[in-house]
Amino acid sequence: VSSEERALAGGGAGDGGADFVAYEVENKTYEGYYAYPAAHVEGPLPGLVIVHQWYGLGDTEVMRAHEAAERGYYALAIDVYGRGERASDNEEAGALASAAQADEDKLLRVFQGGLEQVVASEFVDTVVATGYCFGGGVLLRLGRLASSGVAAIATFHATFPAELSWLDPSLKLSIHHGSEDFAGDDGLSRLWNSLKGVVDVWESAYYGGASHGFSDPANPAYNELYATQSHDTAYAFFAKHLTVPGWDPQSWLCGPTTVLSICSCSSKKKNGANSRLLAAVVVLACAFVIAAALATYYCACRGSSSSARNEEEEERDLPAAAKGEVQMS
Repeated sequence: VSSEERALAGGGAGDGGADFVAYEVENKTYEGYYAYPAAHVEGPLPGLVIVHQWYGLGDTEVMRAHEAAERGYYALAIDVYGRGERASDNEEAGALASAAQADEDKLLRVFQGGLEQVVASEFVDTVVATGYCFGGGVLLRLGRLASSGVAAIATFHATFPAELSWLDPSLKLSIHHGSEDFAGDDGLSRLWNSLKGVVDVWESAYYGGASHGFSDPANPAYNELYATQSHDTAYAFFAKHLTVPGWDPQSWLCGPTTVLSICSCSSKKKNGANSRLLAAVVVLACAFVIAAALATYYCACRGSSSSARNEEEEERDLPAAAKGEVQMS
């Protein structure tokens, strides 16, 4: 990676940023997409490597990188195929994925090349990874490495490799699988059996009625509820097992924001203060509404009473004839 590209990829933690970045792996150029938070950071951030589905790096992975940055991660959606190599239909996607999987040792080296871009950042500590479909299958191959370089992985509707083995028992896994996934439950069962008694920490979530691609907004099988639930679960899994000095995942849960805007709750203390201020504003607003309603009611009642008294006084002052009384002579 050139010094210019390294500067682009690293940036500054306090500045925030998101952009495409080129990097080299074994004399081939790849192009990933990085994003990191704009809020001031005192101390390291966790890194996140995102591995794309079989079409290649696209809008969905870019979106996931921004989401990760909003959660306080330095994220890089890596490129497994090569710069400019993207599929436009299923046939092309199948060809690209098959070519990448044909040499699994090289596939893992390409992953490691992307991982190095994250590790090289001056403010990244522990690294985790997420993978979708084809990308999930890439991550499941990390078990063949004695040391993968990542603390934990989360896969979403992954394709299952024919060989599943685990040389690093400390690698932690969060697996998300749909009941209607064409990858089938047999692959999931094989995965379970390979993990039992070998890997120390792993979990799997099974989504009823969900098909392959349920977390991808660009996929017809997209299920917003399951997409949200699976990612919330994965990030909770990461937060539980990450050990990044001074990094508090709860302080980043600010709701929708943008990578380039400062998070409004940069600490638990500030978040608590904001919550109390909001509560006070709500109480005052409610009190104002109630007071206005009571004042309106009082004025209406007073006006009605005054009108009735005026009518009674006017009636007393009228002559008998005007009152409709008949005088007997």
